Amino acid sequence: MIHTRQVRRHSPRQIALFFALAMAVFLGCILVAVSFGTHGVSIFKAISDPASMDRTIVLSVRLPRVLLAALSG
Repeated sequence: MIHTRQVRRHSPRQIALFFALAMAVFLGCILVAVSFGTHGVSIFKAISDPASMDRTIVLSVRLPRVLLAALSG
């Protein structure tokens, strides 16, 4: 007699919860990675003040670097 192993199926709610938590962790890692560098920047200031140097550093240097790293794995 051959024994078959039963596979546990996850509900759609459990799968959605897993992906929501994974996305939250992923976005948190991106925020932390953007905040590291040789020049300290304020993420809040970069978002709120369009003329700040922090915004220029985040949008033109750090965010592209972090997104490319996330894309490449």
